[in-house]
Amino acid sequence: MTTFLSKFISLFTFGKQEPKRRAQSFISSEEWERCGSMADWPDLRGRDCFAGVDVGACGAPVCMALYFPATVFDPICRVLVRYLSLYDGREGLMSSVRRLARLYSIKSVGFDPWSGMSIALDLNDCGLITVGIRQGFSSMNGPIQKLRELVLRCEIAHGGDLALRQAIRKFDVIISPSGMMCPTHLKDCGEVLALLNAIAIPTPSKLEELSSAVR
Repeated sequence: MTTFLSKFISLFTFGKQEPKRRAQSFISSEEWERCGSMADWPDLRGRDCFAGVDVGACGAPVCMALYFPATVFDPICRVLVRYLSLYDGREGLMSSVRRLARLYSIKSVGFDPWSGMSIALDLNDCGLITVGIRQGFSSMNGPIQKLRELVLRCEIAHGGDLALRQAIRKFDVIISPSGMMCPTHLKDCGEVLALLNAIAIPTPSKLEELSSAVR
C-alpha cells in the first residue's frame, strides 16, 4: 500500500523513523504584505494570463485566481482573485467565465482532477483550455517554490486582496523526506490553491502538454 500511495498518487506515508515535517513558516505576513501595494497598478485587460480554480464545499463559489506573468513592459507578476457563483446553476457559472475571458486573455486554466473535473468540462464548453494539476509532491513542489521565490524578491503583486491575505496566513505545506513540498489542503485556503494551480501551468512540461492538446 505504501508503494502504491507514493509511486502512483504522490501521497507519502511516514513511519516512525521518517516523521513528516511541516514548514514552520511558508510565507510570513510581513513578506506577503510587502507585495500588496496598488501603486503603479497597470490595466490588465487584454493581457495574457493563466488561471487556476479551486472547488470548495458543495454550493460554495468556485475560486479562480488569474496569474499574469511579468512582461517587458511590466516586470512584476500580477494576481487577481475572482469567484464564480454556482447559485445560478451551470449557465450562471459559464456566463461569469465568459465575462472574465472577454476581459483577460486567459491562455489556459489549471484545476485539480480529483475534485474539479465537472468544472473543467464547463470551462471547456466556454472555449478555454484546461490542464489537470495533481496536488501531490511532484506537481506542486515547483509552483510552491516559485511562489515563495516571487514573494521574497517582491516580484509579484496581489494588490492587498483581503481573501488572499487570509488564505496565505492559514496555508501550510508538508515537506517530504527528500525536501519536496505539497499543500496540506487546510480549510479556507482555496485562493492560494487556485493561484498555485495557475502558476503550475507556465512550465516547459505543461506548455508542451498544452501544445500537444491544441494540435
